[in-house]
Parts: sequence; C-alpha cells; structure tokens
Amino acid sequence: MRVIELVQSVVIARSIEEVFAFVTDRTNDHRWWSGVMTSRAASSGLSGATQVHRLKMLGRVFETPIEVTDHDPPRSVTIRSQAGLTPFTACCTFTPAAGGTTFTLHARLRALGIFQLGKPLVLIPVMHRQVRGNFRRLKELLESERERDRHAAASEISSSPSSPFLTRTHELIHDRPHHQAA
Repeated sequence: MRVIELVQSVVIARSIEEVFAFVTDRTNDHRWWSGVMTSRAASSGLSGATQVHRLKMLGRVFETPIEVTDHDPPRSVTIRSQAGLTPFTACCTFTPAAGGTTFTLHARLRALGIFQLGKPLVLIPVMHRQVRGNFRRLKELLESERERDRHAAASEISSSPSSPFLTRTHELIHDRPHHQAA
C-alpha cells in the first residue's frame, strides 16, 4: 500500500472565523474541491460528525463517508475517511496572517486499487497539482465573496437615505452655519 503525503497552504484575505466556517462546512466542498458533487450529513455534532461525499473520479461516481475526528474552532479540524480508493486523514489548520488567514492542509492518503498501480512519479505530481487548483478556487471564491459583500455594503450605504453615514454627511454639508463676510 502506497502512502502519499500532501501539504498545501494558501493565504486568504478573510478573517480566520470566516475561512474556518466555510472550509469546515462540508456542504461547501463541491464549490471548491474538484470531484465533489454533493455532500450530506450522515450524523450531527462536531467531533464524530459524519458527512457523505458523492464524488466523481475516473468517470465513476462514489460515495465516501468523511468523519470529523477533532474540531478546535477556529484553529483546526481533522477529518478522515476509511473508505473509497484513497482512504485519508487530513488536518486543516487556520492561522492569522497579514491581511487574512493562512489555511494549511496536511493530508496522508493511502492509495488503493487502481491508484496503487499508478507510478509515483506520475500520480503524486497530479495529486499536488489538483490540490493547488482546489486551493486557488477556494481563495478566489472567498475573496470574491468578500468583494461582493463590500460592494453590497457600499451600495446599501449610498442608496439608503436613512443611513447614518449619509445623514451625517448631509448635516455637515447642508446644516452647518454659513459664515457671512463682515
């Protein structure tokens, strides 16, 4: 059995709480992790909770249960899956960084079946490239949502006549005492 180790990090311009909440909500995985079609809860709770991912790999659809084995908001979460073609354990850590959050994945996968037959010189770089692509998608997704949130807030402020910002600006411009030349 071949063991593959993956380590990947990305800095995301969002708060640690926002990145942790998004990444640990398994129902978001299909939005940024390639191959994930859907995710549904199989049990509830934090540690010990299980989600079932519906994945598409090599043209086939698989269901893989993923269990949360450790949960320390907003610093880390550890998940594992003992089923599928690549059983794994993954520890995700979240640390404050200048301008956002560093999200790091440390994963150990056991290659089974067809993956065990793959040549390490081909298989490992392909997996690393796929994870880098997933991290790029996550960064783009979260940072574009932040930009949309910022534009929505600015639009709301500028279009709302009752906003405190506009009210104070109006007071400063229109209601200040006028100085008359003596």
